[in-house]
Amino acid sequence: MRFIEHIRGLKMVNDGVRSLIGRIVLMLVILLSQQSFAFAEGSAEHKSVPIAVTFGVRALTPDVPVNPQVPFVSQMVTLPDVACTTCTAQDNWTRSWSLSPMTLDRSNSRVEQGWYVFSSGLKGIGIGVRTEPNLQQTTQGEGGRLKEDGELTVGLVRLGHNTGAGLVNLPPAEFSRVTTFRDQDGQVKYVQKDTFRVTADFRVPTCTSSTGSLSMRLPDVSRAWLQNNLTPGQHSTELGSIPQLIVANCSENTHVLRIRFIPSGSVADSQAGPTTVLVGRDEDNQDTGIGFLMTYEAEGFGLAQHGVVHWERTRPLVLRNPKPVDNSDELSKGIAVTLQAFYARPANNKPLSAGSITAKGLYQVSYD
Repeated sequence: MRFIEHIRGLKMVNDGVRSLIGRIVLMLVILLSQQSFAFAEGSAEHKSVPIAVTFGVRALTPDVPVNPQVPFVSQMVTLPDVACTTCTAQDNWTRSWSLSPMTLDRSNSRVEQGWYVFSSGLKGIGIGVRTEPNLQQTTQGEGGRLKEDGELTVGLVRLGHNTGAGLVNLPPAEFSRVTTFRDQDGQVKYVQKDTFRVTADFRVPTCTSSTGSLSMRLPDVSRAWLQNNLTPGQHSTELGSIPQLIVANCSENTHVLRIRFIPSGSVADSQAGPTTVLVGRDEDNQDTGIGFLMTYEAEGFGLAQHGVVHWERTRPLVLRNPKPVDNSDELSKGIAVTLQAFYARPANNKPLSAGSITAKGLYQVSYD
């Protein structure tokens, strides 16, 4: 049984709610290697030093758009210069590129624009390579040295909403550059083939979220309005904060997602239930007779529910997956929780203070 939990700070009314942020540990390594050719007698072979390009910790979150043309993580790669030490200024060179037909995703590639997408072996994720638009054309020139004056952009692209998760090995995307030097009689003197191969350590947690800090600010009201419209234990159903949306993606093998709200100060009961009012504090950090009640509307795993937040560990908001698929790691289950705060009056015999009133707590998300 997998059990993962994240704890973040939450501050209501005048400051934000910090949510679960899923992480993807992503390492993309590009290796430049040289494969040997059959050379004529007297020819020489140069082995270029492999180039390693590493992407550190990355997050593939629900707000990353599906766009086969734009990578969500990428890096510039410059291939090395090519030099034929036995060539003269009168010798000729030609340069061409070759692609692997086994891994090239033709439907998402735009070859005429210099954009190539390769299959990664992972559902919803592709490997993108951007080059000069005229890359397929064979270029030629004279001399024994060819400087690299162009760059490649290599990255990962999102091909669909449903993406694979877990530890995978991406198959190599073969994208080769071949430079051939010939003498004036057309005899091959030197051939160099530069290739880069893409591998990735792609780890995705069971649930990921793109939501950052949430600011739940309520409209200003007077003490007279609170006195006239709310009695101790009551809460308002108007003049609430702007609804804030928390979105997440969970894999099909998620069984239960729980959200706990843990107070950092005093709580009180209300007509909506026990521990439903988070007591506000004034600018001197003293409890007041003003509090806040928070409602939620949740949609996930094909179900919808709504209610009032309880500020205690033993009464979390629970979303259950009615049909978990234990052998699937695909991030295909969307979760959306909308939170909204309202004024309330705790029955604590405290005064209705003026000025800035705030309340804080912890927001804990766990799933298994």
